[in-house]
Amino acid sequence: MNTRLQVKHHVTELITDINIIEEMIKIAANQKLKHLKIVFT
Repeated sequence: MNTRLQVKHHVTELITDINIIEEMIKIAANQKLKHLKIVFT
């Protein structure tokens, strides 16, 4: 698992509507993550 924040994480955030930094902090604090819905097309 790569725990470093990627340089272009903002592009992923725009596409997925998920705040990656917020979710990483939740992981570190042992909190639950936002419900993720992944769709493959």
